[in-house]
Amino acid sequence: MAIGDYRSSPRGDGEASQMGVQMLRQWRGGEPALVRSNLDMGSIGSFWLKDIDWEQESYPAYCDFVVLPLFALCFPSVRFFLDRFVFEQVGRWLILGKGPQQVESNTDDKKKKVRKFKESAWKCIYFLSAEFLALCVTYDEPWFTNTRFFWVGPGDQVWPDQKIKFARVGSIVLALHDASDVFLEIGKMSKYCGAEGLASFAFILFVLSWIILRLIYYPFWVIWSTSYEVVQTLDKEKHPVDGPIYYYVFNSLLLCLLILHIYWWVLIFRMLVKQIQSRGQISDDVRSVMEDVLTEIPPPSRFFQEDLNNFVPRAPPLPSPFLIFSKPKPSGPLRDSLLIIALSSPSLYIFHHVRSKNLIGSLIIPETRFAGISAEPSLGDKSCNIYSLKNTASSVILVSVQSSVAPERCHAIAKMLIGEQIVPDRVLILASVQSQNFRGRLSADESFALKLETSKERKDSVRGSGSSSLLKGLEYFPSGSMVDGLAAALLARCEMRNIKGALCVSWPEFDSSLVSLLKSILQKNVLPGVDFGLCNGGRDDLRSFGFKDHSSLDSDLYA
Repeated sequence: MAIGDYRSSPRGDGEASQMGVQMLRQWRGGEPALVRSNLDMGSIGSFWLKDIDWEQESYPAYCDFVVLPLFALCFPSVRFFLDRFVFEQVGRWLILGKGPQQVESNTDDKKKKVRKFKESAWKCIYFLSAEFLALCVTYDEPWFTNTRFFWVGPGDQVWPDQKIKFARVGSIVLALHDASDVFLEIGKMSKYCGAEGLASFAFILFVLSWIILRLIYYPFWVIWSTSYEVVQTLDKEKHPVDGPIYYYVFNSLLLCLLILHIYWWVLIFRMLVKQIQSRGQISDDVRSVMEDVLTEIPPPSRFFQEDLNNFVPRAPPLPSPFLIFSKPKPSGPLRDSLLIIALSSPSLYIFHHVRSKNLIGSLIIPETRFAGISAEPSLGDKSCNIYSLKNTASSVILVSVQSSVAPERCHAIAKMLIGEQIVPDRVLILASVQSQNFRGRLSADESFALKLETSKERKDSVRGSGSSSLLKGLEYFPSGSMVDGLAAALLARCEMRNIKGALCVSWPEFDSSLVSLLKSILQKNVLPGVDFGLCNGGRDDLRSFGFKDHSSLDSDLYA
């Protein structure tokens, strides 16, 4: 049946039907309207191509479902054939090379790229075929270039069937969307093969097609027509119920699709900026920023976050942390009796006021920007300084970590401080309790300190009846609670190296009463002869530094 209601029956019987078809064909230049197959129910068994009149038009019928098994078998078969005999060979040739070169480069990473290349190649073929078929069906239709003909026919006559009108809209929407996906898959394949120039060019085409088709033509032509033009032609008397239903339901879905277009355009724009900046290598990787807005359910555009990442050159690995020492530089690792590592805000504050210390080196973390290294670094410096303490019975080294340490850096820093460039006999770590890792209720008005020890430290403490314990008198950290970050990495390093180590965790993160508590522990068990230089238990200096009672220090000043 011709699209419209010019026939007296769905199969085109009667003189009125023939006149309607003739008028529509003359109006459209003699070409048939949207082609649909017409199957004779009496010959389903022999319906193969000879019984399908592709020029005849009709409403969809139940017998059309006979074609579905053909497509259900066709697509998997075609994909299996192309994957096995075409995409596999092409991908291995482009990614792994050929001959001896293919054997040498046959790594797991390259194999993974070959698998992704095959998947992108199949998607590219599918989207390209779908786009070609969509254009073949719609390019010669009057509504392909003029959205007004979504709703009216020859002689400005209004189509009475609302479903047919929105079916036309759907055919245009389908033609608009598959074009961008073709450029996307071409860019991904180019990236897997190492063709950066072609990948960048495909990404530019992808961005342009997205802007033109999905952000300009789709809202300002298609949605404008479904929202405004349809109201000018809708016969409200003939369609008092179904007309508004079709109008609001379809427009709501089309607007939701537009929201997804804008949502994904934000990510595409960020990735475009990243690609431009990467040429000058002046920006950080934005992939971690974009992970915050990912969804588990992909939108209808079949567009995934990893697709964007394929167009962005990977950021070079950060340099490893390293230690620098003042002259004269030690010829071997530093060997001291006690290594104190201050991570918590109170411990940093306490050792900042110790006068009998010399700056002998610094721990450099490349990604951390700090104010500078001087003879007297301030608490505001985001630095990790190494000191030697004077007026002590044995050699003591102090490490003040005044910057946050990323989790992936903790193991490398712990390995460097304990066992490689510094080889201590004992280690004392001063950290803060993290409320989310503590099993129990923490009150802001309560100050306390707890301890964790390595197995060797605990055994020696038992043998010595507690006299040799660095944290004598403190209770153990409760079971079920957890310590993570650099403090956990340092204590684990001591356990692995069989070094006597103790970890003191305190609460709250910063408080004048806690400063007095830690000071008494250090003077009694750890550093009895050291002058800490604090007045009134640190209360006056706390105010001079701008810290208020019962308030935490800046989060950047502790790990």
